[in-house]
Amino acid sequence: MTPAKTDPDAPAPAAVPTASEQAKAALDGLQRLFASAPKRVAAYRDAYVLGTDLLRALDARIRELDPGGEVNAAQLASVCILLGPYRNLTTLTSAVLSLHPQCLVLNHAAIRTLPNAKLNFLANYSRDKFQEFVRYACYASHGGTGGQYGGDIHLSHGFEREAMRAAEAKLQSRGRGPVKCIVWKDSHLVTNFLREARVDVAALVRRNDRVKFMLPVRNPIDCAISNLQTGHVAFFDPARGLSSGSPVEEVVAGILDEIAWFLALRDSSGRPENFFLYFEHEAGRDVLERMLDFLGLPRDETYLAAAADAFKVSGNARVAQPIEGYAGEVNRKFERYPAIRDALLKFAQR
Repeated sequence: MTPAKTDPDAPAPAAVPTASEQAKAALDGLQRLFASAPKRVAAYRDAYVLGTDLLRALDARIRELDPGGEVNAAQLASVCILLGPYRNLTTLTSAVLSLHPQCLVLNHAAIRTLPNAKLNFLANYSRDKFQEFVRYACYASHGGTGGQYGGDIHLSHGFEREAMRAAEAKLQSRGRGPVKCIVWKDSHLVTNFLREARVDVAALVRRNDRVKFMLPVRNPIDCAISNLQTGHVAFFDPARGLSSGSPVEEVVAGILDEIAWFLALRDSSGRPENFFLYFEHEAGRDVLERMLDFLGLPRDETYLAAAADAFKVSGNARVAQPIEGYAGEVNRKFERYPAIRDALLKFAQR
């Protein structure tokens, strides 16, 4: 039989949309409909009921396709929330931790989670909200996009680094274990929410001691310059009046205040052991081992050997020279914390 010839001028067959693409298109259409719909509550009540039925059907389908794949809050040793300004080694930290076979990282997504009362366990904590956040974070961490929408940490710039990709390649054959830790990396938006909503963090960690907080500390001068260059300076408290045209000294002062705020939060929490801080010049295996202990993750030797090579601050991250008045600011703001003061002063000595 002579094989049928294809017509070179015929249009290529259209790609069949994936299930997630179809679902997103349907959701986009529903949102457009809501935007143009009359302000009659009955239609929205109906949509809520249908949405609830849909979620139940989705849960059943996920369990059918991936039995035992759902992460339950009870199995976790920790949910760790990164705090502090952006451009502060949070992506490096999160990317390295995501390589651990029992750690999941949710990148950004605060714009979706914080306004959702069913997911935001930070405000008016309940076990149900915590469990729902855990489920959402685990699903969201497998997809999404880069930027503020967030999702998979692999979509961040952390995995553009050759060292990170090489570490992941070394660990790829080992597979993943049961999840014991979720790391949420949307530091500045969550920091702002804790302050603006006046979240009682002491009460939060008293009710759930698995909720933990971490602050990496990059050279504050480099961090300030990077915030200015990327426009992330806009996330600082509006009362500061910072913008892309602000002097670097003013942004440095804002960053030092964020560090001081973290320390005050730790001291007032009643559980200082639920807070972890490390400095740029400490990045490496020793800090990584302490981080695993803090998160309740096992010290997997194969992981440590591979990840420690990637847990290094690249040379091109060090761009700034010390600024006038930096040492004075540090001495004034961290007089009560001599170890923190001395570590911050090291950035003025290079």
